[in-house]
Amino acid sequence: MLIISAQARATPLLTGSISFDDLTDLYTYTYTIDATQNDTITELSILQNLGFHFSRPLPVSHTQPEGWNFTIAAGGISEPIEDYIRGSFWTWQKTSEAQDLDLLIFSFTTERGINTTELNNYFIFDPFGTTGPPAFPGVTVGRVVGPEFVTINEVSPVPENEIFAMMLAGLGLLGFVSRRKAKQ
Repeated sequence: MLIISAQARATPLLTGSISFDDLTDLYTYTYTIDATQNDTITELSILQNLGFHFSRPLPVSHTQPEGWNFTIAAGGISEPIEDYIRGSFWTWQKTSEAQDLDLLIFSFTTERGINTTELNNYFIFDPFGTTGPPAFPGVTVGRVVGPEFVTINEVSPVPENEIFAMMLAGLGLLGFVSRRKAKQ
């Protein structure tokens, strides 16, 4: 069993750890927020996809405190450079049913190994916060142990120009053949 811990460079305190299960070949990433330093946090997001995709990839499983929801979100911050973080996130959001706890513990299990880049890979949102990038007050960006990034983008619902022309030609041919059959 492999266990690695990392301290985030952020306030409120966020720590992360990872464990590996030899039987399933799966990694479990666990994150803890010390809510005694700030009890108004409403969101934790872990970067997992450098592309923008709202439905995949999903973790094998996830856990969160009661009253928090798990979702996939996409977006990011481009400026200033030290706060750069963009892509798709595995995100936990606080609901009105959330309990006031001293420690908020979140986790997910995935087959993806440890990310070794130095890129920012999480953000925490506090709607009452005043620190963070100028355009995003209340957002704390940082680096903590996390999964390797993938790049999966949404497929465009509008065909590319070349494909659209071929599709129209094919539909025209189908219409011509069916009309010709109807005349016979």
